Amino acid sequence: MKICYGKRGFNMNKDRLLALILLIVSAVTFYETAKFPELSNDLQVVDAGFVPKLLALFLTISAGILIYRSYRISTEKIVISLKDSGIIRIGLVLIIMALYGYLLPLIGYELGTVIFLGVLMIIFRLNNWFKIVGISAAAMLAIYYIFIVSLKVPLPLKFL
Repeated sequence: MKICYGKRGFNMNKDRLLALILLIVSAVTFYETAKFPELSNDLQVVDAGFVPKLLALFLTISAGILIYRSYRISTEKIVISLKDSGIIRIGLVLIIMALYGYLLPLIGYELGTVIFLGVLMIIFRLNNWFKIVGISAAAMLAIYYIFIVSLKVPLPLKFL
């Protein structure tokens, strides 16, 4: 199955497609963060929605730049094939992220994160097992130290 943009559909290149995705993500982020409670009108107090709104604003500006560039520079058309290995990998990553979020309370942060990162590296074709295990374990320990030891943020631990 192919999704074609061009002569038979509407004209879209890679930059415009990415800009559309960025605009959708930023709109959803703005919508969801509007539900966050505001602490005060004081500019010195930052509420929970400040950083997500700032990131959504950055995504919106980036999308605008991409749209501007796409009309000034490129006329390249794209064809997206669902048989493309990149599309399949993106789908696998989304499924694995959902499983990680679901299984994290059950199997714990330590084991879940090492497995999650290891599977992601395998999907993206890193074949050296020493690197996979080493990078996964080092990333898990670094995040553990930053969040639990330094920032005192609770994580669903099972072993440490």
